[in-house]
Amino acid sequence: MRWKALSIEEKAPYQALALADKTRYLDETAVYKEKIITTVSTIVGDGDGDVCIKKELKKKTKKSMVKDKPKRAKSSYLFFMSDYRRRLKEENPYATSTEISKELGWLCLLSVH
Repeated sequence: MRWKALSIEEKAPYQALALADKTRYLDETAVYKEKIITTVSTIVGDGDGDVCIKKELKKKTKKSMVKDKPKRAKSSYLFFMSDYRRRLKEENPYATSTEISKELGWLCLLSVH
C-alpha cells in the first residue's frame, strides 16, 4: 500500500488526524509564546542595565524555554506511516524494529519510483 496510490476517501482519516494535531500544535504554540512574553517582561523588569538583560534573556530562553517548546504537528503522511508500521508489527510480531524500518524504507523507495 502506497500513500500516492490511496484515494481521497482512504486519505481522509489521516488528514483528519493531521488537522487535529495541527490545531493542538497551534494551541500549544500560543501558550508557549505567551509564556515567553511573560518571561521576557519579567527579565526586563528585573534588570539593572541593558547588558545584564541581554545575558539573562539568552540564558532563560535557551535553557528553560526550549525544553517546553511544543512538538511540531505531524503530517497526514506520518500518521499513515505510523499506522502502516503498526500493521506490519501485527503481521510480523517477531520482527525487530530494524526489519520493520527496512520494510517501511522499501515502501518509501518504491513509492518514489
